[in-house]
Amino acid sequence: MARSDRLMRLMDALRRLPAPVTAQRLAEETGVSLRQLYRDIASLRAGGALIDGAAGVGYRLTEDPALPPQSFDRLEIEALRLAVAQLPRLGDPALTRAGEDALARIIATLPERQAQMALHAVARVWTPAPTELVPPHLDLGAIRQACWDETSLVIRYRDLNDAVTEREVWPLGIGYDYLLFDEAQDTVPVVAKMVADQQTQGSQVVVVGDSAQAIYGWRGAVSAMDMFNTRHHL
Repeated sequence: MARSDRLMRLMDALRRLPAPVTAQRLAEETGVSLRQLYRDIASLRAGGALIDGAAGVGYRLTEDPALPPQSFDRLEIEALRLAVAQLPRLGDPALTRAGEDALARIIATLPERQAQMALHAVARVWTPAPTELVPPHLDLGAIRQACWDETSLVIRYRDLNDAVTEREVWPLGIGYDYLLFDEAQDTVPVVAKMVADQQTQGSQVVVVGDSAQAIYGWRGAVSAMDMFNTRHHL
């Protein structure tokens, strides 16, 4: 890893992790030895970063010269923390980590009083741990990259008869809040369970289907029409 990349990763860890951060934890985050970590801390200090602490005590980033000062009111700080706290519920670890890193950078640039607000217990969001999704897991990172690159994705799946099907799709974006579940009267049990788990995690699920048109029960399909908590039923 290049020295500049290593120092940037160390700064990110100092911003993101609860202070004081032990040298061992910082070494694990940056993938270096303790000896190299102490040299990197000295390099950051020489570059103008104000880092309190010492070996055996832990380190705290008290002033970050790489970021300009910012100002947010208390409600804006709560909104930022609330938004980032909801990211784990989307099932996208890379996006969650990016949000946490961005929030840490923001907090690092706040005046002392506002930074204390951001770390106050009132600003923290207490939610149940998200339910672990049943396989197969979706690689949302690949889908997101295809959206940005405006390229197609080839999706390969196996149907109820174990026949492998391949389709090419052009994703336009990823919708997290609402999930459309079509042809719900004829579905695979594992898919129905995945969609039901999404609803228990807070996603709004729109279920479309007609029990009178269920025709694939002989192939092992099941109806998911009654698996969801409904507000409106047509």
